[in-house]
Amino acid sequence: MTGRMTATLNANGDVCAIQKPGEQGIFQQIIMHCLKLAHVKAGDITAKIKDA
Repeated sequence: MTGRMTATLNANGDVCAIQKPGEQGIFQQIIMHCLKLAHVKAGDITAKIKDA
């Protein structure tokens, strides 16, 4: 199974947007896993921006 999902979170971990193109569904546990990864990435990116 392949596909694409875009999740946008702010530094507080709030979900700002989710986009999943196409007709295929996606399991909730996969969405939650992606959101956990996005939360970590959002923190890393925010820290880099603040340090710049």
